[in-house]
Amino acid sequence: MRAGLPKESGCVWYWNRLHSTIFTGNKRETGTLLRRLRTETTPIQVSGRIRPLAQPDQTTPQPKHRNPRTPNPSLPQETTTQRRENRNSRTPSEIIMGNHSVQTVSSVSLPHLRAREGDFVETSDDLFFDVKGLLHPSDRVVAYLRYYPDGRGTRLRGGVRYAKVYELPRRRLLVKKRWPQYLYCDEIQGRDLQGVPVNSIRVLHLPQRRLRAILNSRHRDSLEASAARLVKELTCKSGISLTKFGISGSLLVGLHRPDSDTDIIVYGMESAKRIQQALFALLEEDRHFHKYGDRDLRRLYAKRGMQHAITFRDFELQERRKVLQGKFMSHDYFIRCIKDWAEISERYGDERCIPLGNCSVSAEVSDDTECLLTPCRYTLREVKVLTGHARHKPGEVVSFRGRFSEQVRSGERVFARGRLELVRSGRSRYFRLVVGEGRTDILRTIW
Repeated sequence: MRAGLPKESGCVWYWNRLHSTIFTGNKRETGTLLRRLRTETTPIQVSGRIRPLAQPDQTTPQPKHRNPRTPNPSLPQETTTQRRENRNSRTPSEIIMGNHSVQTVSSVSLPHLRAREGDFVETSDDLFFDVKGLLHPSDRVVAYLRYYPDGRGTRLRGGVRYAKVYELPRRRLLVKKRWPQYLYCDEIQGRDLQGVPVNSIRVLHLPQRRLRAILNSRHRDSLEASAARLVKELTCKSGISLTKFGISGSLLVGLHRPDSDTDIIVYGMESAKRIQQALFALLEEDRHFHKYGDRDLRRLYAKRGMQHAITFRDFELQERRKVLQGKFMSHDYFIRCIKDWAEISERYGDERCIPLGNCSVSAEVSDDTECLLTPCRYTLREVKVLTGHARHKPGEVVSFRGRFSEQVRSGERVFARGRLELVRSGRSRYFRLVVGEGRTDILRTIW
């Protein structure tokens, strides 16, 4: 070993220090350590995408600045087949993707995985699924297809073109036709769902880590710069710690375009209340924040396919009251509020659901405590069943889609249409209405 190296044996000190700098996002020190590892340490075999290090060729001068995509002649080269085999047989380890680190997952149980709403799952066959809900079975993550490889796609990542699928019915049809292994019958929910088996998960993309990488980066594109500024504005106005924020959507997985939305995650019920109050103030005071105008709402109405469920007039009245969505510096933003891990007390399987068909009701909202969250929940009273089982009156409306957050308020008389479910929890049982999964599902105020 050359003079000047630490006294620890081999390059153990370097690897420990390197892991620390990657985690803290110190890119300058990370680069310095990687360069010294290549030139001043003995070869080491490691898993993941970090290739075995080799002693430099003493007779061949090494370039100081090399295109990272150009193979280094001093390192062992992998064939395409070897790269595919290594990628599909990874063990749990931390790897670097783009400018942020994520956790590779293979053959681990979900209690250790801890996936929740806002996270994205990348599969071993290059598909991206967005995670739904907070609770999952032990062998898979409930998640819905969002991006898939397509030569005609308009999104580019690692030289591969991807297409986006948005509507739930189209997602299901696409998965059923091309990747049926991601469809399964969920006994707890009592219906077919999309879900990624744990042994098919290559990477779990975490919003908090991605945001930290964007904030630490010196080379941001226009959308990343806008997202960083948006989060800083929200932090300053609300007083919420940066650790309670994350970035989701296309920005999370590096499939965004210049015109993509900015999807922000806020963790914690108390944080949700504070962010709403901060947005009320910012929309009044800050010239960079704007509510959706008529043109924006018509675009949103068509994009969500709401013409099957509600008139544009009623849609406009509902959406104009919301502050968790709007425009910031010409970019659309959507803020999704998620429970913190400490606020999730129930476990998967504590409640079992039995679907009972479609139902529509009118009722009064008695409690909107969880109206800002995804999933959101509204407690009902004075329920009148309009269609469906007249004797089965739902005590609450639940939605696993962010579009129904901030939808109605306590004391308002509402109309709701969706899927009626019988929920059994131990010896107790109750009925609930789930909205957001059918084309005609709706929850709106009766004006």
